[in-house]
Amino acid sequence: MSQVAPSNPRRTLEATAFEVLLDFLGGGDAGARAQRYREVRDRVEAFFRWRGLGDAAGLADETLDRVARRAQAGEVRTAAPYAFVAGVARMVALEAGRKERREVTLEDRPLAAPPPDEPEDELRLRALDACLEALVKAERDLVMRYYRDDGPSRIAGRQRLAESLGTTVEALRVRAFRLRARLETCVGNRLGEPK
Repeated sequence: MSQVAPSNPRRTLEATAFEVLLDFLGGGDAGARAQRYREVRDRVEAFFRWRGLGDAAGLADETLDRVARRAQAGEVRTAAPYAFVAGVARMVALEAGRKERREVTLEDRPLAAPPPDEPEDELRLRALDACLEALVKAERDLVMRYYRDDGPSRIAGRQRLAESLGTTVEALRVRAFRLRARLETCVGNRLGEPK
């Protein structure tokens, strides 16, 4: 049986499953079906990039592979294929996020007691550095880029950052706020501050 290779070379999808996926996304001639597939895949990949998950292309392939297998097995009974794909993408994102958090977790252990002459600011900076290192690289990069600029160039820098992530400035602001809250909690836990 012929194979269709997704962008991740480790996985392959049977041609019949791929055809079922194309039918599920919408009929039409071969060109229209290919275009629709590419649009859906690009949107799914952008979703994973926006969530800050590592291998967005691989996760998009995994999502569409799951949809194809379920459609081929006859498990999909919906008139809204895009909503179904979005639901599968959310599940894949949750699984990937859990896996990344298991691999790199924020440490809740307090730091060793500082030397008596170490100022509190130094201790706080050490805790912040440790918490930043515990973040997934994509999250750490986002925080560092978001809070890098100060002054008038900050607005333009955040606009460029949002565009590079394929999201809006408002959505970027929410993500940065949530990451900052996680960092503040982590630093507080490391310093033994009450919650």
